[in-house]
Amino acid sequence: MNWEQFDKMVEQAKKAFVPDHLRARHIISSSTANPYYSLISWIYNNMEGPVFEIGCDYGCAAACALDRGKDGYRLNSAPYFGIDIKPVPYAHDNFHLIYGDSNNEAIAHQLAKVAEMYGGFSCVFQDSSHYYEESKKEWELYSPMVRKGGIWMADDILPSFKKPGDDKGMVDYWNELPGEKRLYNDLHIGSRIGVLLLLTW
Repeated sequence: MNWEQFDKMVEQAKKAFVPDHLRARHIISSSTANPYYSLISWIYNNMEGPVFEIGCDYGCAAACALDRGKDGYRLNSAPYFGIDIKPVPYAHDNFHLIYGDSNNEAIAHQLAKVAEMYGGFSCVFQDSSHYYEESKKEWELYSPMVRKGGIWMADDILPSFKKPGDDKGMVDYWNELPGEKRLYNDLHIGSRIGVLLLLTW
C-alpha cells in the first residue's frame, strides 16, 4: 500500500459510504454514517489479511467491511478482529470480538499470536479512549502486529480529545508517532482521522 493507492480508496469510500442493505436492516442509519466506515471496508476487502479495530462501539465499521460483499466487492475471508470494553450489538461469523481493556498486556499477547498466524494485521483502526497515555500504550502494544505496507488509522485527532486534567491529548499522541503521516478532514464528519502507512516496517 502506498499513498497513491490509499487516496484512491479514500475517494471511492466518499462516493457511497452507506450500503443500502445495511441501511435497510437498520445497522447503520444515514444520520450515523461516516465515510470512514466505507474506507475500512475498502481496506479490508482489497488488502489480504485481517483488520483489527480498537474500540468498536456499535460495530458499524465491521458491518460495512463484512457485509460489503453484497454490494459486489470481493469479500475478504480473513477474520475481522475487534476489542471493546462493552458488548457490541453487531454480530457476524467472521467478526471476532474481545471484551476487555485494550491496554491489557495479556490480551495484547494473545492478539500477537493471532496476528503472527496471518502474517500481521493489514490495518489497525484506533478508536478507543481518545486519551494520550492510553492511545500511546495501544501503539506500543499493537503497532508491531501490523505487517509491512499496512495501515495504522487513529480517529478524532483534535485538540478537544484529551483526558480531563491532562496537558496532552490526541494531537500530541499523533504528532509523536514515527513515520510519514497524513490527516484527513473529510472521513469522519465533524472530526479528523490520522493515517500512517507502515511502508518500511
